[in-house]
Amino acid sequence: MSNNKIIGSISFWLAILIVIIAILLIAGTSLGWFRLSVEIFDESIHHWFSYLGAGFIAIYLPVYSVLKRRYPHRLKTLLSIHVFGNLLAVAAISIHFTHQLTRPPEAFPNLGTGIALIAGLIVLVITGFGLRFHFAGKGWSSWKWVHTGMMLSFYLLIIVHILHGLVVI
Repeated sequence: MSNNKIIGSISFWLAILIVIIAILLIAGTSLGWFRLSVEIFDESIHHWFSYLGAGFIAIYLPVYSVLKRRYPHRLKTLLSIHVFGNLLAVAAISIHFTHQLTRPPEAFPNLGTGIALIAGLIVLVITGFGLRFHFAGKGWSSWKWVHTGMMLSFYLLIIVHILHGLVVI
């Protein structure tokens, strides 16, 4: 499929819209337009965003990997869920990260694992866009290894991040 066809597609513009809305939500959180300090079951709502986002990524990716091989005739649907679900998940996780950055100095968290996670997610989104929408022609095919490697790193980082948050390590 040519780049003109891809860039003219609804899925491309929907993906761009999700990214733009995520950026606006991140900016709104950062600038204090809204605070996400409402608690649900003794956890701030921004934590629930991150739980849902990380949970979706952690559960759907192995499922996607198996289903795309088992049901190749469903690849278009599975890929759409993969792309849009992960973009929404990254947006939710980014809102949590931004909320953590806006905490007052006396309650500022140790961001080591969070920075590693958000950097990895940014690489995943960029390489995912390149792979899905065929940017830079065939040169992006080698980025599949980076995309897959970062995904595997996500699992390790999220486990370390959770253990760090629970003060286990």
